[in-house]
Amino acid sequence: MRWFSVAVGWLVAGFALAVPDGAKGVIERTVGPVLASNVVIAYEESPTVNAIDYYEVSASGGKVSILASSPVAACRGFYEYLKITCKTQLDRATDTVKLPAVWPDYVRTGKICPAVIRYFDGQSIPDQLWNWNRWEREIDWMALHGLNAQVQSANRDKTILTLIAQRASSLGIRTIIQIPMSSFFEIKDHEPPLSPATRVNLRSLTEVIGNLDSYALAAPEEIKRGWLPTITDNTKAVFDFLSLGDLKATLFVKSRDLSCWTPAEISEMLGAAPEEKLIVLDSANAWQKNPKIANTGWILMPTFGNSLKEYGESVWTALRSERQGYLRGMGISRPSPIVAELMTDLMWSNTQLNLRTWLSHWVSRRYGFESGELTLAWETLGTLQSELHQPFWSQLPTDKVTAGSVQHRETLRFLVKSFQLASLGQKANSKFNQDFADITALWLGSLADLSCYMALSTDGRISKGHQLEFMKLLSELDEILAQVPDYRINTWLADFDTLNASNSEKSHRNKLVRSSSFGVSSTNYAGVVGSLYKARWKLFFESPANSRVARIERFEETWINSSKPIIESKAGDVQQVVKKLLKKYPATP
Repeated sequence: MRWFSVAVGWLVAGFALAVPDGAKGVIERTVGPVLASNVVIAYEESPTVNAIDYYEVSASGGKVSILASSPVAACRGFYEYLKITCKTQLDRATDTVKLPAVWPDYVRTGKICPAVIRYFDGQSIPDQLWNWNRWEREIDWMALHGLNAQVQSANRDKTILTLIAQRASSLGIRTIIQIPMSSFFEIKDHEPPLSPATRVNLRSLTEVIGNLDSYALAAPEEIKRGWLPTITDNTKAVFDFLSLGDLKATLFVKSRDLSCWTPAEISEMLGAAPEEKLIVLDSANAWQKNPKIANTGWILMPTFGNSLKEYGESVWTALRSERQGYLRGMGISRPSPIVAELMTDLMWSNTQLNLRTWLSHWVSRRYGFESGELTLAWETLGTLQSELHQPFWSQLPTDKVTAGSVQHRETLRFLVKSFQLASLGQKANSKFNQDFADITALWLGSLADLSCYMALSTDGRISKGHQLEFMKLLSELDEILAQVPDYRINTWLADFDTLNASNSEKSHRNKLVRSSSFGVSSTNYAGVVGSLYKARWKLFFESPANSRVARIERFEETWINSSKPIIESKAGDVQQVVKKLLKKYPATP
């Protein structure tokens, strides 16, 4: 397969083979200093020219030995050992891990990674509220899952960005800076990209991050209608602008951002880029439709709309296809815990995955007990992925609401009931409670969309009864979210570090309002649902049609500037909250 032979030079600047302490630090923060002292790491170059990363792990006499090609590979090997011997799992939101008193013996096992680039885009509104402790945990999570490329916004606070990039670099994780093209293209004057603010910003980032040569271009439409006569000229100008001396820029472009381009326009842009320096993040199997993408360079990025089965099949198809061309690697963007675990396992595998077996292991490691009911529940939920759209209740109020299907709502209720039954007689951990709350919120959200649809479907008049039911469901959504500490907005607002004047509660409130207006699901927090979403919908229902927008905008401005604490629902027992909701909303006869 041609993509195996890609030169490793793309990652050389990001690697830290001479700094093994990066991996040791991850392991110590994960398991504590005592157990970490019995983990020995050694590094050597990859044993074959066809793979950029590999590891071997063994354990005997209470000591774990890891031989790896990089700090990230060492961390991945250690995490694989944890999963298999300790039956445990780590995700981005929770950091508890079940540990033994002494490391169990483990027969030497190794893996050679087929994916040169393991790309991760976890950017969201919540991460704007993270302090360094939370970011440290995020980077540790990336390393343990074997990811070696992360995306960060050029607009992130420079102090935090510097810490993130330096820690990531010590582990061999490349930092890719995301830049909206409009931020430095002076289209109105038909000039090349010479925006002073962006030039200063990128140069300052280079000073603190080091060899900054990788960028993700958001909305590359400007390349097509830019300041120079042709796409070829504009593409070359972008590379010239972003390259620093002998350090030539590598650009990442999302295939979905090229959806309105013709095949000829895409081919022209790819053809104008320096060899192996423009990589398409392919979330729509564009590599199968456009040979130019396949033969220039691409990363497989299955989307949230795929079912769990389709994630596995898309990876296997890409690995086996003779038409794959220059497949550079695989990536994930804002994944759920199950998709993150599945995709990172697939990134480090050369064999086809048996989904049911994988789910069974995933359930037992995540929750600490085996459960056929939960394995079946997650298998069922995995088939619903393509139907899980951004709910209407969490978006800017509108009268263009659809109800969804009865079957979809009843399936979600069945899944909630499955979690309730599986929890009987078991000591639920934080991951179980988080997933229980997530699935219950999906079910309540489907009921809320139905009530909203019914409230707005009476010949242009608003049904008072359905309106009241909808508002009550929003309160209940706030209540179920409040049962998970990471889903309470005040958890974050109380915890972020005020590193500069712009990192204020007002600025975070503004981001929450703006992002929720565009339907960003990651802003669904207890407190935000109850005080922002609910109030906006109340205004929508009560205001004349010609004044709705103005009244909602005035309220949002007041909410952003308010110094009053955001009121959340009370925290309690997720099991009791769900029991009450299942009784209140029985299955459809």
